Amino acid sequence: MFFNEQKVLRLRQMIENTYDFLCDIIEYQPVKNTTNKSIEHKEIIVLEKQPCRISYKTISNANETEKESNVAQIIKLFIAPEIQIKPRI
Repeated sequence: MFFNEQKVLRLRQMIENTYDFLCDIIEYQPVKNTTNKSIEHKEIIVLEKQPCRISYKTISNANETEKESNVAQIIKLFIAPEIQIKPRI
């Protein structure tokens, strides 16, 4: 099934209407230190106040014992697809 451009834009707008948070995109980038001329990695804000939505899901392990109970939380960030978020190195 193929959608025309107008329908895609309308669907995207419907999804973006569910965004209820704003986020800042931060990258670690190399910055030259002027005092000792070394290169340090610092947090640089690339984009500010981008609309987004966060989804949480908690998964507990079925093999719980008295000593140990494994619980994991999955966090998903929904943001405009043209925004590139680089992984932290």
